[in-house]
Amino acid sequence: MKLFLIHLLSGIGCLLLKLRGVRTGTGVILSGLPRIKKFPGASITIGNGVTIHSMARMNPVLSHHACLAALSHEARITLEDGCGVSGATLVCVNGIHIGRHTLIGANALILDNDMHYPLRGARWGNTWGQPEQGRPIHIGEGCFIGARAIILKGVTIGPGAV
Repeated sequence: MKLFLIHLLSGIGCLLLKLRGVRTGTGVILSGLPRIKKFPGASITIGNGVTIHSMARMNPVLSHHACLAALSHEARITLEDGCGVSGATLVCVNGIHIGRHTLIGANALILDNDMHYPLRGARWGNTWGQPEQGRPIHIGEGCFIGARAIILKGVTIGPGAV
């Protein structure tokens, strides 16, 4: 009964994600809904068999919802087949690519930009809508990104890395 309920709620969750413009594959499992922010023209793609946990009872280390934010017209977030995400935050203005069967631990933070940049007169600008402020992140196949890890712009992680 529990599995039936998880699959039913995941199906409803995937439908809601599709209404927000997120491409989802088959067999996606959602425990709770991830927070989604997507600029027009941006893309968020969730492959087949991806699991995204946004409920603390699914992972004892989890403290918040997963968040996928594609914050420019050119931004691309891709979670390939078989990935697992537990309450992680992925924010990009350029691109974040997660390879097949990679696991991202609870509350990990993956940012392809600095979120702010200095302006004249001790002021700060916001990187939203500015893909030139980011550098793509590529995480290979079969990696394990531990809980509370931080991965910043321009990083490439090879296959099988822990």
